[in-house]
Amino acid sequence: MQQEINDNSKFKSLSITLDQVQIQLNKEQNHDETIKKELDQLEFRKEIQLKNDDLNNINIQQIKLEKSKKKNDLKQRDKAFQEYFQKGLQLTRLQNYKEAIEMYNKVIIINPKYYPALNNKGLLLSRLNQYEEALIYFEETILLQPNNHQVYNNQGLALTKLKRYEEAINSFNQAIFLNPNNWKAFLNKDQSLECYDKAIELNPHSDEAYYNKGSLLRKLDRYEEALEYLNKAIQINHKSDIALTNKGLTLIKLNQWEAAIQIFDQALKINSKNYKAVLNKGFALLNLFQYDQAGEQFNQALKLNPNYDKAYLNKGVLLNRLSQFQEAIENFDKAIAINSKYAEAYFNKGIALQSQELHQEAITLFDIALQISPKLNFKRQKGFTYHDKISHFFIFCKQVLYGQILYARIRILLKRYNNISKKQKMRQFKYSQQQQQFYNKQFVFLQKLIKNLPLFLVNLVFLSGFTILFKNSLLNKDPFQQQLEKFDQLIV
Repeated sequence: MQQEINDNSKFKSLSITLDQVQIQLNKEQNHDETIKKELDQLEFRKEIQLKNDDLNNINIQQIKLEKSKKKNDLKQRDKAFQEYFQKGLQLTRLQNYKEAIEMYNKVIIINPKYYPALNNKGLLLSRLNQYEEALIYFEETILLQPNNHQVYNNQGLALTKLKRYEEAINSFNQAIFLNPNNWKAFLNKDQSLECYDKAIELNPHSDEAYYNKGSLLRKLDRYEEALEYLNKAIQINHKSDIALTNKGLTLIKLNQWEAAIQIFDQALKINSKNYKAVLNKGFALLNLFQYDQAGEQFNQALKLNPNYDKAYLNKGVLLNRLSQFQEAIENFDKAIAINSKYAEAYFNKGIALQSQELHQEAITLFDIALQISPKLNFKRQKGFTYHDKISHFFIFCKQVLYGQILYARIRILLKRYNNISKKQKMRQFKYSQQQQQFYNKQFVFLQKLIKNLPLFLVNLVFLSGFTILFKNSLLNKDPFQQQLEKFDQLIV
């Protein structure tokens, strides 16, 4: 019995020992597994670290590549930026203003704060008569460069074109405040002879100051003095096509058509894209009855500047003379579309309509013209002053009747231009015959013209063969002889 107990004790003891061994083995196994896990985790971490290191290396390389690419892009952009700007300057010199604006647009896209491009775009928009848009870019330039006197000067010029005179004066004053020696601002601030004299005093070697003063003297009908200053400007800069153009305009005022054409030709040799010289050469040819050549010049002026309202006006006047009234009206409409305040365009369109006996429509257009310019204060052309020439015109009206009036007028005018061909004389005479029926129905009532006869009205009376009809004359049904009696009273 005792033996069994001992055996049992031994068995239990052995069992406990085995359990302990098993537990220990389990512990060791767990420990081994833990160590293995830790080793695996460590290995995993190493792999992750290696991958992270690889990724970091890749990222570093990518950053370096991106920086290098960005640097190259900046270089390329800067290169393109400079190329666009220089191209814009070149196109401006060639007077390809629309293409130049496209170049400046590209510059502004790259750098919206590059004020030279903003200012230059504003200047070109001004040259294209887009003054409202130009002001936007001048204002942006001023925000970036508030002490830039030239931009204020440019802003003042655009405001002047829009007839916002008070604002313009403020801009010119600011330009002078920023730079008291800014002679251009003196020129623009107040178109008075004193300001031009001050500009010349500040810069006696400036051809611009001289030709600006000459231009003002021309507008004041002081043509001989104007020529003196324009000649000085040309002496200072014999390649100034602007001074030559102004001289040609002055010669036109003196009715020196051939001499004016020669001067315009000189200007065009210097600058073949001077559309003002082209237009006024055409105007001189028009006054010499050289209609084909005049038409070529007007078309060339429009080719150089498609937004040139004066070219459309002059082309319309030419077509009126050729009795091509519908085409003339189309050109007047284009001039009005460009410049809605163009009194002469409304007036001449009215004449074209009145020539087709569309009297009420003509009256409407005359009223619009008078609303725009109530006093019709356009400069008179010297040599065709109303004092002498209108009186002579009345004398011819008294001496001849109906169609003979036209023939007498043409004959007297052609006598002054012996150098024109017989074909041109016949063309003018044929034109007068075409207008005979119109003259039989309505005749001139020139009471208002006695006091104030603008240049374009003089040309129409003495050169084009059209009767100038104001509203009261259109509605006047008096016979021809009664009209002559009124003329007698006016002459007295």
